[in-house]
This record gives sequence, structure tokens and C-alpha cells, in this order.
Amino acid sequence: PWTINKKEDMQRLVDWGVDGIITDYPDRAKSLGLGVKIPYQER
Repeated sequence: PWTINKKEDMQRLVDWGVDGIITDYPDRAKSLGLGVKIPYQER
């Protein structure tokens, strides 16, 4: 349940505002624009 490998699941999590995604397919995440510019939010 921790590894997200489907692009549609990755997009859903991004839409929910998750802080990070663990995947076996970083190329899929990159194709969604993930990992490019993630703003730092101070807590």
C-alpha cells in the first residue's frame, strides 16, 4: 500500500496535496511534473 506505481493514482495523491510519493517508476512521476518544483512549506 505504500508504493504508488499507477499514473492515475499518483495524480490523485498530488491532487490531495500529499508531501511525497514512493514509486518504483520515477519516470511516470516525472511525466506528471512531479519532482520538478515542489515548494518548501515550513511547519
